[in-house]
Amino acid sequence: MLEGKAVIKESDMPVKMQKQAMASASQALDIYDVSDCVSIAAHIKKEFDGLFGCGWQCVVGSNFGCFFTHSQGTFIYFAMETLNFLVFKAPLLPLLDFYIERDRHETTTWVVIFIPFLYDDNAFRNRFL
Repeated sequence: MLEGKAVIKESDMPVKMQKQAMASASQALDIYDVSDCVSIAAHIKKEFDGLFGCGWQCVVGSNFGCFFTHSQGTFIYFAMETLNFLVFKAPLLPLLDFYIERDRHETTTWVVIFIPFLYDDNAFRNRFL
């Protein structure tokens, strides 16, 4: 394991999950070169997806800005060695559904209409699709 201490800059994760994030980062730094931030981030993301369900995101680097939305209790931002680590779970977003309708005036024209669904609304689908 990496000899270095992680410094948590901000977090709303439970302590057990915070420790897992730092352990995953340390393990990734043992496996990958410190300059291979993409592989380090992928390692952490895959581990969190496996342990805590899909939807995790991970950003690793020495200089980055970000603006995001996360699910409550799933965010940590910490530093280890020369790198900063941002790990969070994205919130569930509305499903994006679509249908294709043939334009009644032009036989070669297709119109694609995108409709966001928060829930599977079969009544709406049966009426309009």
